[in-house]
Amino acid sequence: ARACLLVYMKESALETLLHEPRLPKIPREFQSPVQQQRDQQQREAPTKAVEVEAEAAAAAAASLLEEVEAQAQKEERKRKQKQKKKQKEKEKKSQAKTEAEAEEEEVAEASEDEPVSVTRP
Repeated sequence: ARACLLVYMKESALETLLHEPRLPKIPREFQSPVQQQRDQQQREAPTKAVEVEAEAAAAAAASLLEEVEAQAQKEERKRKQKQKKKQKEKEKKSQAKTEAEAEEEEVAEASEDEPVSVTRP
């Protein structure tokens, strides 16, 4: 439990008061092995937390990169499909044009073979 106390003091001393008080340091020779182990774990805890955060950040970054790459591949496939579609349409148009020209030539050849009657008034 914590107690509250109203204190009037100078602003210069306020900063010192606002910092959490530290537990008194007990020399190692007086600490039990359990306390030494606990102290060591407390010192390592921030390091482990940082490592866990770094791993989580790396996993998130990898996930994001995979997502971006998947999106890029999807866009590439769409672009290629669009290109193929345009190419097919172009081939169809050129084929239709070629067929139309062939028909015109056939009509022209057929009309050359037939006599043309010209009537003048």
